[in-house]
Amino acid sequence: MKSQLFLKSGCPHCLKLYIFLSETGLSKEYDIEVFEHGTSRHTAIRIDMEKSGIKPSFPAVLTHSGIWQTDSENLISQLARDRGNDIENLSLYQYFVRGLYPKYGAMRRENIEMKKTIESLQKTK
Repeated sequence: MKSQLFLKSGCPHCLKLYIFLSETGLSKEYDIEVFEHGTSRHTAIRIDMEKSGIKPSFPAVLTHSGIWQTDSENLISQLARDRGNDIENLSLYQYFVRGLYPKYGAMRRENIEMKKTIESLQKTK
């Protein structure tokens, strides 16, 4: 029985893990499910995680023994270590984590700050 991998569509953390798994050939070891944010499937997965005492976060792995694992950094580090993969030698993975991935983080932080500014301005009216 394979572990299940849950990837939220459009999530850069999910993409980061999926690129790693694809480039190392490990993706074949998972039953991969991609879902959209806010769908009934998204809600169902979140509820299952909460019932297990896990804070919902994606990507998420449900192991064949029923244990939830989250956090793309930890998943990648653990798999790379256990399987002897040197992430520095993964060209697509490195292209993503050194290019788009940090830009996404910067845009997200900027968006949060802009929302706070807008809310603050609306309160003063």
